[in-house]
Amino acid sequence: MNILSLEFLDKIISILKTQNKKLTAHEITILFTTDDFYFLYKKDFQINNYLPILIKDGLVKENEELSEIEGFPNSEIKYYSLTINGLEFTGYVNKYYAELSTEQQNKEILENQLSLNKSIMLTNASVRSTNTWMLYLTLVIAFGTFVSAIYYLIEILKFYNLFCACSEK
Repeated sequence: MNILSLEFLDKIISILKTQNKKLTAHEITILFTTDDFYFLYKKDFQINNYLPILIKDGLVKENEELSEIEGFPNSEIKYYSLTINGLEFTGYVNKYYAELSTEQQNKEILENQLSLNKSIMLTNASVRSTNTWMLYLTLVIAFGTFVSAIYYLIEILKFYNLFCACSEK
């Protein structure tokens, strides 16, 4: 399992600890993707890949309850909450690094930092591309505004007979 997956697992545990209530998979996903850092990785995150791992490890429990929403037939909804082990768990990333030697830890941290820098640079490149298009669009709009301003200035001058009086003779 790669370090990003371990980060995802830790984030799910963190969300459940912070909320301190049972949540649906959809609610967890929404809270996950609203985090600024994890927003970058929302396309890589699939909650159904990580909840079974947390349940198998005994950190999260799954409960099914009947929904009683007016106008809808009763259906079972799965809720997730932390177990006692989940509340005391220090994190997959911490556990992973504790099992590595110092040299391996440094290598892993460097690789992860390079991967993060690469994803940030890709994001910045797309922002630059968008900014370039916005600049061109702004220039076109500014040119159109300038041309229309000149046209209406000429029309106003014609209306008050201050422009091209020689053409009326």
